[in-house]
Amino acid sequence: MLAPGGVLCLSTLDIDTWFPKLMGSKWPWLMDMHLFYFDRRVVSDLLRRNGFELVDVRPYTHFARTGYALKGLSGVLPTFLGKPMSRIAALLPASAVIPVSFGDIKLFVARAAPGR
Repeated sequence: MLAPGGVLCLSTLDIDTWFPKLMGSKWPWLMDMHLFYFDRRVVSDLLRRNGFELVDVRPYTHFARTGYALKGLSGVLPTFLGKPMSRIAALLPASAVIPVSFGDIKLFVARAAPGR
């Protein structure tokens, strides 16, 4: 449905980055609803096979309230780090918004190939 030369932007998890490797089974995006996990090479290949040229890949940044972000972070950290993080979170304004990016979510920008 996209015209030749049209731009497709999508974001998805990238399993082949430092954060999932570091977190292992505690990586917060490991959940039953995710049937497949991709890396940059697989996404690039899927796009190419379907008539798209990968133009750019960059980290995707979420914006979250500090209370939510720090609570989530304290839940995946080892206990000795999680407890101090909870205390720090209690001191910060919960409504402030901060950027959050661990490099495990990527924004893929692709262009529909001419004549596809």
